[in-house]
Amino acid sequence: MSSTVFQVLTSPDPLPADLPTTPREALERACRLWGEDHVVYDFPEAGETMDLAGLRAAAEAWAGVLHGLGVGPGDRVAICLPGHPLWPVLQNACSIVGASYVGVNVKYRGWEIRRLLDAVRPTVLVAGRDATSETCVDTLVELASEASVRTVWVGPGAPDGTTPADSLVSAAAPVPCAEAVARAGDVALIQFTSGSTGAPKAVAHTHAQVQLTARNISAMAGYDESDVVFSALPFYHVGGSMCTGPIAVVSGARVVIPRRFSATGSVRTMIDRQCTATQGHAAMFTMQIEIVARDGLRDRLALRKGWTASPPAVIRQIHDVLGIESIIPAYGMSECGMTIGGRVDDPLEKRINTVGRPTPGALVRIADVGLDGVGELQLGGPPVIAEYLDDPDATAASFTEDGFLRTGDLVRVDEDGYLVFADRLKDMIKPGGENVSTTEVEAFLMSLPHVVGASVVGAPDPVLGEVPVAFVQVDASVDPDRIIDACRAGIASFKVPRWVELVADFPVMATGKVDKPALRARARERSPVKERRA
Repeated sequence: MSSTVFQVLTSPDPLPADLPTTPREALERACRLWGEDHVVYDFPEAGETMDLAGLRAAAEAWAGVLHGLGVGPGDRVAICLPGHPLWPVLQNACSIVGASYVGVNVKYRGWEIRRLLDAVRPTVLVAGRDATSETCVDTLVELASEASVRTVWVGPGAPDGTTPADSLVSAAAPVPCAEAVARAGDVALIQFTSGSTGAPKAVAHTHAQVQLTARNISAMAGYDESDVVFSALPFYHVGGSMCTGPIAVVSGARVVIPRRFSATGSVRTMIDRQCTATQGHAAMFTMQIEIVARDGLRDRLALRKGWTASPPAVIRQIHDVLGIESIIPAYGMSECGMTIGGRVDDPLEKRINTVGRPTPGALVRIADVGLDGVGELQLGGPPVIAEYLDDPDATAASFTEDGFLRTGDLVRVDEDGYLVFADRLKDMIKPGGENVSTTEVEAFLMSLPHVVGASVVGAPDPVLGEVPVAFVQVDASVDPDRIIDACRAGIASFKVPRWVELVADFPVMATGKVDKPALRARARERSPVKERRA
């Protein structure tokens, strides 16, 4: 048996000696550096800004609420509040009482919510109604009640069986931030990810890991207390939970947070607030680029810096059309936050055509490097989780024996030590920055009446990058549109196949497995005019 050959990379930057490892340490440091009246958050739709003193006071008040509800060390608090001012407050409040927080994707449906509640078993749910029609909150509250989870309702129109937040806040005795019980190694965030094994897995990040990612992204993008950063990355994604709320306290930047992403609204807000930086994924930037180019708005933008998880062609447009001179690439996963990225002083062509170099603390290696220099990217070190929560089988499938995460991504190293993305091994689709496991969608399709076989692949999309499409076998006469309708009712909208094609048989490889490359080729050939929009 031959041993695996690794190519190992290290960060050009050391870990900082004064890195905060808990929210309390980060808040105390921020107050020393910039003063308690320094504004760190701006919520345009809510008409609210929040300074460091306000953040501390609100966190202490909500820590009192959680304590009064019996939440303590090791407990979990589920949060369904897209773009709400309470999100960073609750992140800090949970750390004071020693609890973990888990964001609930507002696009989830009953099938996904049940699995989340079963996996996390939260003590309390904090929820409110979003302005958008696409929200899971009614189903979430109903299923939380069935699971005996206490629901705290934020805003008007509290449903039966929930407790209005205002009454709890006014009655609770605040718990001082100085009495915070959270430690660096305690679980801060439970993030859900769709992986190649199918069902969403619970990823447990410590306080130290959250603070490390927030610090790394702030330092590499060059954020400081003079910046105004627009971030529409939702808090229920790892990008938002680590790189929206925490970066404000770590870097001192004022972070502008919309309730939800809108291409036109985001451009307008960035102009109105004279934002100097922004961050996001390819689909967000693609829509913004189109609006700025169409309406000739570049000169009205003040953007100078930011980061993105985008292919080179999009990064080039971000630089050229939006005028973000110091844009940097970023690579990360739910299991590790940001572990690879560019620096503002990297050459422009490196920032456009590579994913950068390892972040401080990250252990990066490439396994089974071929003659072309391409191998699988594996990650370890302080930013990476040790295991999936209560899921040893998934942990064994995704981690090496020596604790490195198998990313499923193929990369190579260029002549200057920068990583270049080559391909993806995992059966994953990324429509508009979301993570969709094809096996998860296939499992849902197989749960539908008369479906006896299903194979899901990605098809190109001009805005979202790629979208899921499905090839399905049935044992009776079934309208493909009915299958799509069932998907809309049962799973998040970004997982719904754009179209469904009924097939008698699947193409297979010599190994007997479904030939997904052949199905992807068929999906690319399908005329867009025949597609049904999901």
